[in-house]
Amino acid sequence: MSWVPSPVNAQSSPQTPVTLVLEVRVNGVRSPLLWEFVQLPDGALAATAERLQGLGLKVPPARPPADLVRLDDLPGITYRYIEAAQAVEIDATDAAVVPMVLDAESLPGKSTWTKLRATPARCSTTAYTPISARIARRRRNMTCAS
Repeated sequence: MSWVPSPVNAQSSPQTPVTLVLEVRVNGVRSPLLWEFVQLPDGALAATAERLQGLGLKVPPARPPADLVRLDDLPGITYRYIEAAQAVEIDATDAAVVPMVLDAESLPGKSTWTKLRATPARCSTTAYTPISARIARRRRNMTCAS
């Protein structure tokens, strides 16, 4: 009987890249998703530009989304592959991550925040409330406890 390598043994050949599905932590924050990486023959990890951008990492411009990008090639990035846990911990400098922009103006169904001053006869507090038709109706019908 001859020995036939299993698919795992065949994939782990030193000449063949291995696809890995890993838990990812970026700067200590665990992603709720599992991410696909490729372990290259030299042991380095790579992922598509699109996936790295999805993790919030800056990828050099003009890279097609499907191109594999080595984590080693990203400036400001260090990583550690933990084989036993099937995880990768990525440490990124501020310059290596895409800043998250929080802008209420770009959200669908945005509301305008205004400061409402209650009259002394009705209430004695100042409220910060989003104005919408529903809240405006409630405010007209609102009574304050004395």
